[in-house]
Amino acid sequence: MAYLSAAYECTITKERVAVYWHQLGNLPDSAFSEAVVAHVNANRSFPRVCELRELAQAVIRRTGPKVLEPPRVSTEAVLRGHARILGVNEEEYISEMLKRD
Repeated sequence: MAYLSAAYECTITKERVAVYWHQLGNLPDSAFSEAVVAHVNANRSFPRVCELRELAQAVIRRTGPKVLEPPRVSTEAVLRGHARILGVNEEEYISEMLKRD
């Protein structure tokens, strides 16, 4: 909020800070900061809560967590695990199982 106060040369009341914190406090700090900078770069007036939220949500959509790919496990590693569980020779078990495919 100090950044906004400096950028728009205005005094921000504690009540206004409380409203903005209540409405935007759940946003990640980095998304909020980027939203503030983006707003200051593009607008001449102090932002409304909804404007900062929309900008922050756009940041989150653009930079948010990506879908993680499941770990890749080789067939051989899985078969080794099966052989250990079954208590059989790993190499023989793997060889036999791979012949079936």
